[in-house]
Amino acid sequence: MARSVALAGFALDSCIEIFASVVVVVAVARDVDPERERRAERLIGVAFFALAVYLIGQTVATLVLDVRRSRRRSALRGWQPRAS
Repeated sequence: MARSVALAGFALDSCIEIFASVVVVVAVARDVDPERERRAERLIGVAFFALAVYLIGQTVATLVLDVRRSRRRSALRGWQPRAS
C-alpha cells in the first residue's frame, strides 16, 4: 500500500483515466444511445468525485494525526544524486 497520498492519488487518477478512455472508445466504436452515454458520464464523474473525497480525507487525516515522512532513504539509492 502506498504511504504517500500523492502517489495513491496519482494511481487512482490513472485508473479513472483508463476507465474514461474505455468509455469513450466504446462510444466511438458503436452507436450509443443518449441515456447510456449520460450514465457513463455520471459514472466517470462519480469516480472523480470519489477520488477527490479520498484525497481530502487522507490529507485531513495526515494533518490531524501529524503523520510525518520517515527519515530513512529511498530503497532506490541509485536514483538519488550522489554528493561529489
